[in-house]
Amino acid sequence: MPRAAALISHGGIGTVAQGLAAGIPQLAVPMSHDQPDNAARLKKLGVGDWLAPGDVSGAAVAERLAALLDSAAVRARCRELAGRIDFDEALSAAIQAIEAVAPHNTG
Repeated sequence: MPRAAALISHGGIGTVAQGLAAGIPQLAVPMSHDQPDNAARLKKLGVGDWLAPGDVSGAAVAERLAALLDSAAVRARCRELAGRIDFDEALSAAIQAIEAVAPHNTG
């Protein structure tokens, strides 16, 4: 993703996280489950936008992508949030939290 200018996805949390880490604008087309909430959060965070599945067309996608790619504010916000994401640190913190409530048996 680091070479991509933008990301278009369904808005699943894994894909959204990878896009945030890459520091690129995102356009989500949420279908179900957590995707609508994730799409709304991208917009609220200032790093993306979303389209309802029924509103997807070449023109609509091109319009939303152009707005995202042409925005200095979106680029700046993407860079800011990307600098705050550290997957290795997050994994370490998760392991520590799990071990704090369920220490492994060593004997």
